[in-house]
Parts: sequence; structure tokens; C-alpha cells
Amino acid sequence: MSRDWVLVGVLMVTALLEGVFRDDVAWRPLVAIVAVGIAPVLLWRRTARPR
Repeated sequence: MSRDWVLVGVLMVTALLEGVFRDDVAWRPLVAIVAVGIAPVLLWRRTARPR
């Protein structure tokens, strides 16, 4: 489970860095906010149990 947290953390940092340093991305702040907001959904997906 800790690997999931590390993965989400790396994805969030990568999204923030990409939003700050890439010039060719349209609407950089919005894209970075959406990417950081969606990353924790990976943790939620792992907690769901099939019936």
C-alpha cells in the first residue's frame, strides 16, 4: 500500500513540475491543478472491493 502513496506523490510532483516548466502546454495552471486533483483517485480505486 505504501507503494501506492509513493506513486501518487511522484505523479503529483511531476504534474506540478510540468505545469511550471513546460511552455508548450495550453492553460498550464488549469492542467496542473486537474492532474494533481485527479492523482489521489488512484488510491480510492485500490480500496474498492469487488462484490
